[in-house]
Formats: sequence, C-alpha cells, structure tokens
Amino acid sequence: MSRYQYIVIALCGVVMFIDGFDTQSISYMAPHIAEEWGLSKQVLGPIFSAALAGLMVGYLALSPLSERFGHRRMILTSTVIFALGTLAAAWSQNVTELMALRFITGMGLGAAAPSAIALTGEFSPKRLRATFVLVIYCGFSLGFVAAGLVSGWLIPILGWRSVLVVGAVAPLLLLPALLRYLPDSLTSMINRGAEPNRIQAIFRKMDPALAVGPDITYEAEKRTDGQRTALRSLFTVTGSWEPCCCGWSSSSTSASSTRCRAGYRRS
Repeated sequence: MSRYQYIVIALCGVVMFIDGFDTQSISYMAPHIAEEWGLSKQVLGPIFSAALAGLMVGYLALSPLSERFGHRRMILTSTVIFALGTLAAAWSQNVTELMALRFITGMGLGAAAPSAIALTGEFSPKRLRATFVLVIYCGFSLGFVAAGLVSGWLIPILGWRSVLVVGAVAPLLLLPALLRYLPDSLTSMINRGAEPNRIQAIFRKMDPALAVGPDITYEAEKRTDGQRTALRSLFTVTGSWEPCCCGWSSSSTSASSTRCRAGYRRS
C-alpha cells in the first residue's frame, strides 16, 4: 500500500469517528437539557429520535445520490451539513428548534457513512479490505466513547452547548484535509467518463511507477450479478483498486491505443 492510500483510509476513518461522536453526544446532553428547559422525561424521547430519524433518511434517500455525484462530493456535502446543523443546534432555544436541527444533522451523518465505507473498500488492497473497513467501523464506535469523555469533561464547566460546538468545529477543521486529499471513487469517475488524466493522477499517487500515457483509457469491470439497488451497492464492496496496469493494446493503421482496467480486482 502507498502512503496516499493510508491517507484516504485515515480520512474516512476520521469522518466515521466524528459521525459517531455527533450521533451519540445527545445522549449525554439530554439530562442537562431537560434540567435547563424544565422538560419531562417523556419529551426526551423525541429529542433522541430526531437524529436517528435523520440518519434513516440520510441512509435511504441521500446516500444513493453518491452513484450520480460521486463519493467525494457526498462526503464533503454531508460533512458540511452535519457540521452546520450541529453548530446551529448549540444556539437552539426550544425543543422544536433542537429537534429540527438534530434531524438535519442526522441526515448529514447518515449520508456520509456509506460513502466513507465505500471509499475505504475501494482504496484498500484486496487482502486487507475487510480489515480496513472494520477499522473505520471501530472509528464510529470510538466516536461514541469520545462523546462520553468530552461530555463528562466539558458539561460541568461550560454547559451542554459546548459539546455541540466541539461536534461542529471538528468536521469544519477536517474539511480542508478532505478537500485536498480525498479522491473520488475511481469506479464512479470511469463510469461517468471522467478525463483520463484525472484518473491517471490518482493512480500515480497510489504508485508513481505506474505507466501512463495519452492513449490509455480506463474501464471498470462490469457487474456480473445483475443490477442492484443504489442502497445495496453502497454497502457492498465489490472490488478494490490496485496500482497495476493489466490492460491490452490494439493497433490501427495510424495509431495505437491502450485500454486499461488498472488492476481492478473483484472478490
């Protein structure tokens, strides 16, 4: 594996970590919200459920859009959504505002996770793919743990709103790194007919020794298991990119061209 692949996987892991933090943090804030606003225990249920309902909408309705717009755009957009939603929730003044903002936050959280998992699977070597996907899932769980630790430290000093501020600032600080280093899905780029030099640039980051040229075109393997729903394809890793060129050449009377599957391996 190259350093670039480790960076991509690490960024996806951090996205999952922040996702877990923002998902779980409301559980530690709820008793303090109820005390400050004079709420009964029955009102806390909808507050807990708002983000979970948003997660469901994000998973089912928003995450499949990554097949059209790409995983990179989905992760960036979702990160902005849940960061701004969490920041706005820190200034909510009543239950209705908090529930609406937590619902919006949940939509962003739900849309980000599948794309992070998909990119991790695609940029991991086949032999380590399951391991790295499991590792970033652990990042989600570690976010739960961090939410408890941060809440226990900050709430007694600065109040429950400070936890929301932390949950919003963290993804905003991560955005520059995502913009600079996070690539789009190579499969998505090829299927959308992206310029070959953009695809070559990513492969060269994975392996600087990989042969490239103006006559090389790229082709992703076709699925052999029939058409699948967008949601299912997001949660099913079908292959990974390895920095090798296993293509073929064809010649005509005036020029030659090379098609390259670029080492796409199916499980």
